Amino acid sequence: MADGGVTYSQSLNAYLGVLETWNVSTEKLTSALNTSANSGVFTVEFSPDGKALADGGAGGNGIGVIEQWNVSSSTLANTFATANPEVKSLAFSPGGLALADGGSTNPEDGQVASGVAEVFDVSTGLLTSTLNTITNNGVSSVALSPDGKTLAYGASINQGTVAATEVCTVQLWDVPTGVLLKTLNLAATGAFLPVTAVAFSPDGQTLVVGAAKYNSSTSTASGVLQLWSVSTGKLITTFDTSSNSGLTAVAFSPDGKTLADGGLGYSGNTNFGVLELWDLSTDKLLKTLKTAASNGVSTVGFSQDRSFVIDGGSIYNSTTTVSSGVLEIWSLSTGLRVAAPSLLAGTGHVLSVALSPDGEVLFAGADSNLQAYSMSTYHLLNYFNVLDDLSNPGSVNSVVVSADGSLLAYGSASGAVVLGGNPYYNPVPVSTIGVSPQTVMGGTGSMGTVTLKQAAPAGGDSVALVSSNHAVGVPTSVRIEPGETQATFPITTQILSSNTAVVITATSGGASATATLKVSNLSVIGLSLNPTMVVGGNSSVATVTLSGSAPSGGITTSVTSGSQWAGVPSTISVNGGATQATLTVTTSVVNAQTTATITAGNGTASTSATLTITPATLQSLTLNPTTVAGGASTTGSVTLSGHAGSAGLTVSLSSNSNVGLPNIVTIGVGKNSETFTVTTQE
Repeated sequence: MADGGVTYSQSLNAYLGVLETWNVSTEKLTSALNTSANSGVFTVEFSPDGKALADGGAGGNGIGVIEQWNVSSSTLANTFATANPEVKSLAFSPGGLALADGGSTNPEDGQVASGVAEVFDVSTGLLTSTLNTITNNGVSSVALSPDGKTLAYGASINQGTVAATEVCTVQLWDVPTGVLLKTLNLAATGAFLPVTAVAFSPDGQTLVVGAAKYNSSTSTASGVLQLWSVSTGKLITTFDTSSNSGLTAVAFSPDGKTLADGGLGYSGNTNFGVLELWDLSTDKLLKTLKTAASNGVSTVGFSQDRSFVIDGGSIYNSTTTVSSGVLEIWSLSTGLRVAAPSLLAGTGHVLSVALSPDGEVLFAGADSNLQAYSMSTYHLLNYFNVLDDLSNPGSVNSVVVSADGSLLAYGSASGAVVLGGNPYYNPVPVSTIGVSPQTVMGGTGSMGTVTLKQAAPAGGDSVALVSSNHAVGVPTSVRIEPGETQATFPITTQILSSNTAVVITATSGGASATATLKVSNLSVIGLSLNPTMVVGGNSSVATVTLSGSAPSGGITTSVTSGSQWAGVPSTISVNGGATQATLTVTTSVVNAQTTATITAGNGTASTSATLTITPATLQSLTLNPTTVAGGASTTGSVTLSGHAGSAGLTVSLSSNSNVGLPNIVTIGVGKNSETFTVTTQE
């Protein structure tokens, strides 16, 4: 097992960062490469497909470092020229095509720093956009939406001189265009310190923001934990978190139903750790977990199956002035602590945690090493030394496991980036992947099934999943239980503008398999009229039918008439979840029979129906009274089936008896009846 650290160059008279390798009892070989971040690696991030690893840090002398490594060949693929002197936050887009970072420039003496938020093209290593951030005191956190289209960053603004009051801000930017979409008005909520955390919900609709605020009238501080709408930029809710001395970690559960936050609270001259769970369906506090990390919770995360919440932090002993690390595992359903693994002796702080996708191994980044624990026994499996110079231990600031569980990477404050095969990964190659149904309407779901070439081992297996289109969502991985060969997973889709074939790839044990899901656009497939023939001036009811259920917000489709004699509204709305809607077709009086073509469509497909409009015809002839004495008269009335047209309508009269009546009766324009007199002889 090799450890991470730095080497010293006589010719450069400087320490050089090392991308180190190690092996354990499995004798898996890892990679050894030199990184330029000799003043510290603060973040590491795998690309979604696990083929690339990015690290961010500082190279000294005000030079920031962003590097991308080819995992399979262990070679440097790209070096990104960043304006950030210290890169502390990185985020890949879900498709792995873009890489975003945030930070601030180094100011000259007497000047104020300027914020930097950048987006790079992963394939070329070139800067695609530098967001014109108004922040001048650094970008402290950054996140990309699940579809990769929106970048969120949190930062602080120095409103005057270097010593002036700071306020915090969160901005949302459009990644393809580099255009500012929204600035969240945190100042109105009282938040004033730098934003410590931002994160998108799994569906990309909600942004969580962590910060702090200060009440000058009571001279008290409090934590800020808020949910904001990504689409409107409006505040949804504010949680009353107990982290009044610093909110340091936030995490959404994989299903987006629960939010966890961690930090430090202060009350009555006493510090206490904060670990809270919030129910996002009610925006209420679900549980307060009684963490032992009295000196603060530094990191928090969920297991992929949402069974566990994991946190790390520290305890400070004021008598001995010694800190002790804390690592805790909690049951999400009961809120009870399941385990507090015994950390390696001398561990002063747990800074980062990562759980293998199969849920079997927990990695904890500490202030002196990386430790691995069994999630079945909660015992230490092994540890990996990290050095900040030639002999002193260094801290693990960030640790990640690739989506398929095969790779492990961590970054230390020394500038060491360690990348290698997960020593506890024992996968079975994937055989096939299938989807059912294979064709769905946009907005409806499907189910996927992955099959291994043989039964999963005792610890189970994790198969990584990737969709070729962000509008079709799959989990990052699916777990196959020990002894099983198959597992299913849900597939979600959005409404698309055209029929689209989306490739879903499953990877495990060095093998990959693909399946294609065809997503059809929601279209109008039917239009019926009842009745199909009307007398001019009467109406008909049209029913529009979609190819699938309308989305939750409903859908609007256009409606047209091909005749001046038939009128329709320009659009019709189908309510969410429904497949049909009705509208009224009005008609005008006509002199001769005509037809009108009614068409409904939503831009991708349309359908039509024909309405026949007839002129009014004679419907009835009545006499009142029907019996009279000779020489008396009666009144006759002719009634049409509708209204007479623009030329009126002439009705011929005749009798088989010696009575007097007109030869014709003319029904005037727009009228539907007329009377006449019948005379008799004595």
